[in-house]
Amino acid sequence: MISLMLYAIVQIIIEMVPVSSSGHVLVMQHFLAWNGWQALPMPEWYDHFLHGPTLVILMIYFSKDWLGVCTYLVRGAVRKTASWWRMARVVGRVVMYVCLADGVTACMYLTFKKWLDGVGVSLSPWAVIAGMAVTMVLLLSTLLLNNDAPKKISRGKALMLGFVQGCAFFPGVSRFGSTYVIARWLGIGHRRAFQFSFAMFVPFIIVAFAGHGVPGMLHNWDIVAAVLVPCLCATVLAYTTFDGVERLAACGKWYYLGLYMLLPLLLMMGMVLR
Repeated sequence: MISLMLYAIVQIIIEMVPVSSSGHVLVMQHFLAWNGWQALPMPEWYDHFLHGPTLVILMIYFSKDWLGVCTYLVRGAVRKTASWWRMARVVGRVVMYVCLADGVTACMYLTFKKWLDGVGVSLSPWAVIAGMAVTMVLLLSTLLLNNDAPKKISRGKALMLGFVQGCAFFPGVSRFGSTYVIARWLGIGHRRAFQFSFAMFVPFIIVAFAGHGVPGMLHNWDIVAAVLVPCLCATVLAYTTFDGVERLAACGKWYYLGLYMLLPLLLMMGMVLR
């Protein structure tokens, strides 16, 4: 039970940081086993259940954005303002881009992710090390980003970001970090890249939480009750951490997180080579 509590804390907090939550959970699992603890692998339903706190954090953090858009659309429709249709078209375009990106990601889940699971790559410590190294390089590459005028998201960019999100099924590769960094390299501005990265992610965590997390929670209520307090505390801390992560991104200082990635990388390599 202690290992499940630790997994929950690590998963919830690191999910909001671009350093691969799944990779950190595997590092934690190997670290516990290395020190003689009984480190059970994280059950699939439990992993999906932990997406619930992530969804709550995102809904609250981006509440000003989506509430503002919804309010504008409703008021515009009631008052029949001329700008309502322009806003509706913008929202429709964003939804289309998210659908395109998630369509690519879904295809990669059914092919690439299933293949990774089938050949055992998903649990390989060397695969985690390789994935974390990729994440570190991506984060460090933000040092080279320029501050040119931001460009808009297009169909092609949405498809590419969906592909990048699918590549993050590889263990140790941060979905958040890879999609945001690649979006910035495609010329998309900070705030828009930040928002779109999670707009792509939200449909998947809703499906995962509702389809697997909730049924698993109902069948394992004793586990959920035991980890409820750690999950609540981790959610509060994760929200604060997420705000700090965006501030770092806005200042162009994500390379700090790239430097941090040396720590889990060296720790994992040390445990594998011991």
